[in-house]
Amino acid sequence: MNVPNNINLEDDFDVVVIDKLSGRKIIGKHAEKRKAEFFEKSVEEKIGKSSREELPWYIRDSKSFILSKSDEAMLAEFDHEWFRKTYNIPIFDKIKLFRIYKDLVRTYKVFPNPDFNEKLYLLRYKDVERAVESGQFHCGFEHYVLFGKREGRSGSISSVSKTEETNMSIKLIEALFDEKWYLTKYPEVSPEIEKMNITPFEHYLKIGIKRKYSPNSWFDEAWYTSFYSDVGILVKDGFLISGFEHFLKIGRYEGRFPRPKLKDILNLKFKDAIQPIGINNFNIVFNKLKSPSVKFVTSQTLTINIVVPTMDKSIIFGGYISLINIIKKLLKLDVKVRFFVCEDHHIEEEYFWYLWEEDFKNYKDKIEFQNMLKDGLIELSDNEIFISYSSFTTLLAYQLSQYTKRKKVVYLIQEDERIFFTYSSFWALIDYIYNLPITFLFNSYELMYYFRKNKIGPFRDGSQSKTYYFESVITDVSPPSVPEFLSKKERNLIFYARPEAHAGRNLFEIGASALRIALEEGYFDNRWNFIGIGAADKYKLDIYKGRILEIKPKMSLEEYKSLLKKGDVGLFLMYAPHPGLVGFEMASAGMIVVVNKFDYRDENYFNEKSKNFIPADPDPYSIADALKRAVLLCEDIYNRIQNAYKPKVKDWDEAIPDDMLIEILGM
Repeated sequence: MNVPNNINLEDDFDVVVIDKLSGRKIIGKHAEKRKAEFFEKSVEEKIGKSSREELPWYIRDSKSFILSKSDEAMLAEFDHEWFRKTYNIPIFDKIKLFRIYKDLVRTYKVFPNPDFNEKLYLLRYKDVERAVESGQFHCGFEHYVLFGKREGRSGSISSVSKTEETNMSIKLIEALFDEKWYLTKYPEVSPEIEKMNITPFEHYLKIGIKRKYSPNSWFDEAWYTSFYSDVGILVKDGFLISGFEHFLKIGRYEGRFPRPKLKDILNLKFKDAIQPIGINNFNIVFNKLKSPSVKFVTSQTLTINIVVPTMDKSIIFGGYISLINIIKKLLKLDVKVRFFVCEDHHIEEEYFWYLWEEDFKNYKDKIEFQNMLKDGLIELSDNEIFISYSSFTTLLAYQLSQYTKRKKVVYLIQEDERIFFTYSSFWALIDYIYNLPITFLFNSYELMYYFRKNKIGPFRDGSQSKTYYFESVITDVSPPSVPEFLSKKERNLIFYARPEAHAGRNLFEIGASALRIALEEGYFDNRWNFIGIGAADKYKLDIYKGRILEIKPKMSLEEYKSLLKKGDVGLFLMYAPHPGLVGFEMASAGMIVVVNKFDYRDENYFNEKSKNFIPADPDPYSIADALKRAVLLCEDIYNRIQNAYKPKVKDWDEAIPDDMLIEILGM
């Protein structure tokens, strides 16, 4: 087995053919040794002795290579003389040859000695192949010397004589061969064995296996060797008698199936997709439909009930900011506020005040708290109004409101929440909630416009619901000054990167793929840093050849503002009706912001907002092309400052005036 002559182990230096460097032929008594010496000398002359540290590792001093324990175990069984001659490598140093082996084995499956077959080992043991692919082991040989040998695994065509191994396999197969079933399943066998004067099992070994006949009712040979193509290759190449042999000796321990079974195959291919989640979801849905226990009391005091999933500050993101500011305005209007937490067991009154003491310290006498999961009985009077935060808390608020005289529910709607579910019972239930006769307070005109345009909920024909909207207050951040920009040596791309399952609408995979394409195409030079924001935790993603996207977790407001000011290009993707705020904050900070189009958010929409936006279709290639434009445009700091987005409202008093809030609540 020869390694192709065009393999470069590092840079442009070819260890297989050295004549490319000199054009000379090396001949003589010690040709191979002289060839290796000339190879090293030619490389040094080509590069220059002063740059020896830049030489390929297999030319530099092999003593600088520190062996790990697994390297030492592999090296003990590495036959460097055999390896050198087999692959025609003009180097004699064992350590250098071992390093060349490690470099080649991942791509070319080269062998470390005549007794270990890398390709066969990975084909035989799929668990090892998966472990190598995931980076747990460098190669199959590493697994073999550390674990495989002790586990009785074989890296050679046969660890015993071929005849002995075959005989053992035949005995194992014969013990599970069902003669009666075989003759019934394949009626043509009976006349054949009579004519040939052989037994049914002999027929199976000589003829049946070639026809892919099965040995019994519970194993399907044709299916097994075709579904598991690696096994089919081993049988075809003569390493195994049949797929049945593989299953008995290896496959069953790897969790492979002996025959097609719909549930098993679907579970293998689609995993969670076939789990009976409807059985669990039945209780979830039914519990959301249940009316809570209510005790009616007499009271003249108006109470505004805030019905929320949680009040845990650590997991609260943008949508809650508007709710908190509405609550603060209500408290200033001298009304009583009661929090109903209905989806979080951990938030009790003491913990609530631990989290929110600083925000509400001046209004402790006006605030009550109740966790509905723990305090089942709810006291209500006629003088109650409900503000709900999500679709399912709206259903609960509506049920509670029916016990009161006002029957008033205001749904602070932040998004078309159906997008968080597939077409399912939850989608249908949210549709039902959207049709309740309540008041909708939309977070942005654009979200309300989307509902109206598509005749959803309060905008369906015949709806009696009232609708209002407000514009959110965005973070107050201004572009960098011209001197600040001109003094910068680096450039920063800030990506609203949310890889978690709950944030699918932010198209993380498409954004990261677009960055990969842009880097492959050379749109970003070495000045560029790639920073992700908005995630629940910190992550690092190697996008392309060591260019790292460093994703930062939730940060303080001051840290966020400082980072925005350092940004040059923003990448904000939002595949949902709500327009999102972060993209506008990026544009407000003077960044050139790549955004995706969605429904009403077309090129005209973004151009009217700010010339700093570059809208693109929501696919990786279009986003990458937009990034190319952004990289060029971000160098014009004067236009960036001039075109910075100007927010519609500056504070929450302007966003939701008191008279508007009083009208919405019907106070």
